[in-house]
Amino acid sequence: MLTDNQVTELVLKGEKDAFAAIIRRYHKRIFQLAYRLVWSREEAEDMTQEVFLRTYQNLSKFSQEAEFYPWLRSLALNSMLTHLKRGAWRRGEVPYLEAVHSGQQLNAEQLALKKERTVKLLASLAELEPLHRTILTLRAIEGLSYEQIATELECSLGTVMSRLNRARTMLKDKLKRSQ
Repeated sequence: MLTDNQVTELVLKGEKDAFAAIIRRYHKRIFQLAYRLVWSREEAEDMTQEVFLRTYQNLSKFSQEAEFYPWLRSLALNSMLTHLKRGAWRRGEVPYLEAVHSGQQLNAEQLALKKERTVKLLASLAELEPLHRTILTLRAIEGLSYEQIATELECSLGTVMSRLNRARTMLKDKLKRSQ
């Protein structure tokens, strides 16, 4: 199995079919990131396709000394935020998620309560502006550090901290109002 850097070298040398390996490796992660931002499968799939098109077009800008996925995620976020700023996002339905607990069995009442809380959380998250939703997604779901978020969003560490604090406050307020 070839590394990401080996695959990118092949693509840059003219073996265009090699790019399919990049898509297979990262489609699910990029789609999930998009879906967490727009809550619409159709819109997330459109965004994912746009990301891979831009990735292919910008592959020559990738530095072989860097790790590929952080570069791809950064390109994806920039593409997705541009997409959202253009007003192309159509608010989708809040997804219905199954409660997942590692090894923990839930009775019917606990499961119903967990599902209700999840739907409320996702509905509140979907109401946030794209930038706030993005910063919360990067921190809470992608698990990025403040420094990584600052790099991804091309802003200062202080800006990340204040936006994240603001996003958390807004989400908390929305959750309180939904109870």
